[in-house]
Amino acid sequence: MLDSAMLYVDSLRTLAGNAPRLRAKADVAGLNARLYLNDTSARGDALRLAREHERDPDPAVRAYYQEALALALLRQGHAVAGDSVQALAEANARDGQDTLRWALLMVGRMSALNYMGRNSEVLAKGDELMRLVPRLSDPILPALCAAERGNAFRALGQVDSALANMRRSLAVAMELHDTLLMVATSYNTSEYLTDQARYTESLEMRIRALRWAEAPGVEAYMAPIHQGMGRSYQLMHRFEEALTAFTTAERIARTYGMQDLWPLAQAGRADVWSMMDSTALAGLGVDRPYEQSRTALDSAFADEAPTGQPQYLAEIERIHGRVAHRFEDLPTATTHLERALALYQQAGNEIGIAETRAVLGQALVDANRHARAEAQLREALVTLHANSMLDSEADALHTLHRAQQGMGHTAAALASLQRAHHLRELARNDSTTKAIADLEARYDFDKKQYADSLNHASEVKTLSDQRVIAELRSEKANTRALAFGGGALLLAVGGGLAYRSDRKRRQAQHEQQTAELRQQASELENRALRAQMDPHFISNTLNAVNSSLHTNDADAASTLLMRFAEWIRTMLETSRHDRISLRAELDALNTYLSLEQLRTEGKFDFHIDTHPALALDAVQVPPLIVQPFLENAIEHGFGAMEQGGELRVKARPDGDRLIITVEDNGEGRKAGGEGKRAKKTSLSSVITRERLQLLRERTGRHADYTITDLPQGTRVEIILPVVLA
Repeated sequence: MLDSAMLYVDSLRTLAGNAPRLRAKADVAGLNARLYLNDTSARGDALRLAREHERDPDPAVRAYYQEALALALLRQGHAVAGDSVQALAEANARDGQDTLRWALLMVGRMSALNYMGRNSEVLAKGDELMRLVPRLSDPILPALCAAERGNAFRALGQVDSALANMRRSLAVAMELHDTLLMVATSYNTSEYLTDQARYTESLEMRIRALRWAEAPGVEAYMAPIHQGMGRSYQLMHRFEEALTAFTTAERIARTYGMQDLWPLAQAGRADVWSMMDSTALAGLGVDRPYEQSRTALDSAFADEAPTGQPQYLAEIERIHGRVAHRFEDLPTATTHLERALALYQQAGNEIGIAETRAVLGQALVDANRHARAEAQLREALVTLHANSMLDSEADALHTLHRAQQGMGHTAAALASLQRAHHLRELARNDSTTKAIADLEARYDFDKKQYADSLNHASEVKTLSDQRVIAELRSEKANTRALAFGGGALLLAVGGGLAYRSDRKRRQAQHEQQTAELRQQASELENRALRAQMDPHFISNTLNAVNSSLHTNDADAASTLLMRFAEWIRTMLETSRHDRISLRAELDALNTYLSLEQLRTEGKFDFHIDTHPALALDAVQVPPLIVQPFLENAIEHGFGAMEQGGELRVKARPDGDRLIITVEDNGEGRKAGGEGKRAKKTSLSSVITRERLQLLRERTGRHADYTITDLPQGTRVEIILPVVLA
């Protein structure tokens, strides 16, 4: 593969002739190819060439060679030195009026600054880059900028902003078929979703990243992805799979000289050991788990230390403290956690600070230092709550409950415990395990389907060669670097994957078959939903008509029957489609609510509001997706009320998502008696979740709902992808 790449580089040198900039470009292309293929001598050659050309009269030529040296340093984890060289290259590209190179070097600097934890500087550099972008009309530059801004926002404790930026970058990458940017942004998005305990979506993103990164010749990109998979499996207590993922990440990272990543994989494995039972550990040859975990963590810290990166050293220290705490070695736990906290503060990583404070709070409670534990936990909860990190917030609240109990603050302790249980309910739902299993099964099936066009070693080699050539031919491939959120991996990003026509044909055929199956499944699910809901609704309405006739109120009975006929017509119209316009859905809701308002003799009022930016006729939604929540609010929220009920439906855009909110001022779930109504509502809830899961599968985008208890009433948020007709 290297021979093929260098042949292409030689052809570039021949074409360059005596043109200094073109020759510099050819030299750097060769260096980047060797770095990409882990040629250990490339860094020395990059340093030599940078020195030879440091006095070149053309600053743009100097920038090329400095850029190659910076990339060599960054790939080996030497971020401070790499950033210093990049700063020189950026200045030279600007002075040489090479505007595109200048912009790409700014992206590289954003990546290095993120790597060093200088996240506020990343945002400032991003603003500077976006002022330059209009001069270039290159659509990939805003996407690269958004990706790095996303990493910075996450470190600064602004996960929602991080997600918005990373999704924007991923959308552009997919539109432009920029595979490497797709891998980086999907991986980082999965990390942010894991922060928020959105494990199904996180795993879906990780599987996307794995699928895109499986092309021959790009195995290095698999290292941080497997590291993230290990983290997900660990959180789900699937320990053997977590160990396999961490081991794979370490193997790939060592192969490609990623000194910042393999220590984190070592630490992850030690963290998992501390959570496993002795029988399972014995089968792995771990008969002294605490001693062996600490040895592994000391080794990981020693391997990470030369990189000098505080956030990664902090992560290893935090894991060390967590392991010591699990083995009830409280003095050791406190020492390592306090070190981790100081390192995260040095790096300015707000998420790391909050999570470390939460674990430190646990150790302090167990050491009966309740007042100090409460202070740490309250500070942690501010960041965890602001970023919707439900699992972490629930853990911290549970620990806060213990601290408050220890200080004799019984009422506060009870409130903290109740809040923790509520967050646990929101963070986990019955469909999560099934959804994750389905995602993994689809991934395995896809791999088997695609494998038949890659069964000859020569073909694999050809694809690998094509991959490298494609990288070298990209003007941007030689300079672009992105930091993976959890793995500290800095790699060139650019170009697309080369596939043979047979593979494309097979993939297209498989995708068509899969789409047809999903379409059939969705239609079956809609029929099942209608079969469940229609008898209940019809029964309620006809009972109301019958009651009006018995009381000799013919006008009321007539109005009910007229509205009921209108509803039946709406049902028949929507039943022919798997999706309808948002306007049609809202009209159907209006008909339904008008009918229910009559049936319940005006015990509630309702309002349906839409954001002016919504194109009601263009946006498509699954039919009757909102009605189960309206029915629940009317039957249970307003069930014991005689009048004064308020029901409000709002639809608004949120980037590439549609948010439909249903809010009532009824009794709420607890006051309304959740236990009594569980049997009635569980089936419609399950069906709705399954419909949303099918929507996720068909669109590859987020679809879900959340329920929030209000001081008076309940709020439901239905999150749908924006799908246009």
